[in-house]
Amino acid sequence: MKIYQETNSSVISSYEYDIDTSVLVVTYKSGLSYRYFDVDKETFANLQVAPSVGNFISTQIKRFRYERIEDEKIEEYKPEIDLSNRARWPFPTGPKPVEQNYTSELEWTPEEEAEFLKKVTKDGDII
Repeated sequence: MKIYQETNSSVISSYEYDIDTSVLVVTYKSGLSYRYFDVDKETFANLQVAPSVGNFISTQIKRFRYERIEDEKIEEYKPEIDLSNRARWPFPTGPKPVEQNYTSELEWTPEEEAEFLKKVTKDGDII
């Protein structure tokens, strides 16, 4: 299974990690691509939450055995898992997840809300 991620890095365009082979392909904004071998899942997980993708690749990923991908047409990615709209730590963004157990019966009626507010406030002030 492959995981593809585009980045907003000034240096890195995107990366793709193959869970089955532990190979990470990094495409730089310059157009060059490199294949890094034997990248463990823990290192890849740390890459996904790194505050700076470019810095993480420079300091942590470049220690792995690699090869430059030359004159090889990199097929257009049709990722199995697309994380481009994924919330990234520490600044959550993106759509709110759908709550599977939500139903309109769980909403409070105006009377129930007023009763609750009476219990948690005193003369309009939160206690």
